[in-house]
Amino acid sequence: MMTWTFFGALFHPSVEDATFKWVNDNLSGLPFVIGNYVLIIRHFAFCAGDYIGCVKQESSQNFGMTFGWKDGKGVMPLLSLGSYESPVHFSHAEYKKIAYDPKAGRPSWALFTSLISKLPEGVMTSPDLMIQFDTGSAEHTARRQLLSDGVPALAFDHVGPAMVVPPGVSASDAAVFGHPLSGLQPFLLATPLGGKLKRSVFDMLALNLYKGMFGIDITTELDAHAEHDGMIAGVALGTPLTAAQGKRLAEIKQLIMDKMLVSDVGKSFMAIAKERGMNGPERLHELLWIASFAGYGGSGNLCFYTVKHVLKKPAEYVKLFRSNPEAFVLESARLYPPVAGMNPFAVRKEETMKFANGRTLHVKNDTAGLIFTSNANMDPQVFDEPDEFRPGRDHALKVLSWNNEVGDFRKCATPAGCPEAPRACPGMHLSIRLVIKVVEFFVGGIEKGLGLPNGKIEL
Repeated sequence: MMTWTFFGALFHPSVEDATFKWVNDNLSGLPFVIGNYVLIIRHFAFCAGDYIGCVKQESSQNFGMTFGWKDGKGVMPLLSLGSYESPVHFSHAEYKKIAYDPKAGRPSWALFTSLISKLPEGVMTSPDLMIQFDTGSAEHTARRQLLSDGVPALAFDHVGPAMVVPPGVSASDAAVFGHPLSGLQPFLLATPLGGKLKRSVFDMLALNLYKGMFGIDITTELDAHAEHDGMIAGVALGTPLTAAQGKRLAEIKQLIMDKMLVSDVGKSFMAIAKERGMNGPERLHELLWIASFAGYGGSGNLCFYTVKHVLKKPAEYVKLFRSNPEAFVLESARLYPPVAGMNPFAVRKEETMKFANGRTLHVKNDTAGLIFTSNANMDPQVFDEPDEFRPGRDHALKVLSWNNEVGDFRKCATPAGCPEAPRACPGMHLSIRLVIKVVEFFVGGIEKGLGLPNGKIEL
């Protein structure tokens, strides 16, 4: 009874804040792990499972309060990687120290927060992935250059094909949530109607993502891709996968790979890879991994959370979106960064780290840590009143949702990157364009539901 009483008390914000601070100020080793995981469970319960839209915000407040935004570094357990205490860089400046380091390390033995040795066969369709290589390493540089040269859709000024609508998807899927008399958006979004809207958003994104990147039609694979996303998301959080899940993930990827292999872009991409001494089919498999995880999962979530945000104040936000779609999407990306709002890194210098709360942590070479995009985007030292939704705000281009600042990556001549943005997501330009187009489509449905005169559905 006392255990449940204590857990229930954690739902009060002041009690949860005080508990997080006490755990991080006083515990270490296994007790530290247990304390942190109790609080993580609390966050998921408190947020009704909404990881991107709520859990990450709770975490951001905790780290800022306990370790301080000025210092910007903290500690957390990464039990899935075998670590009781790992470094976390969460302020905007500390995030950039890792993300902009031309020799920043990545744990080659891990895939996000999962041990590669523990992943079942089928999860990785290539022996290694670009994200596992240190920034500035010869292999990392070569693979980024291959993406830049082999995938025209990634270019900043690329003009993609006209948008298409998947079967069974309609802008009206969002209209019911925008009705001015409903006032029940949070409740409705938790019902099958909300599930239908999410699936519609993801299907719209997926169909146009693969059409734009490879010129292929994956209409018949949309159900399988949604199934794939539901399983692969756990890799980012270190959730164990079964052998059967690994086999199914490989089967789904192969359905799409069969179409990529015979596409003009796929054949050209493999030819360029071969000319550069690379294994063409392996690199194409890696490209599919990137498209299915970061493109579909990351950009899909940004699409869905942007539509959800519009539905918080539909009459106000549809007009705000129409006035400047890019500014609206960049601000949404600040609050709801794709790909779980975090990135792994590997320490490349043995040292004893000291934190603002008096805690110390000795780290060795190849120790794994995390940089928190979601927290860095909420840093009050950079973003004035960070909890407020302000499209076009000061420093809007400093958002780190694609790992380097948007404004800095736009200084690079190609998606391969440049000294100003050495490790930005190569798909950032495509992601922003696609998210704007998909959100435009559903905003048209919300407008019709509101009875606004525009009510146009963009394609």
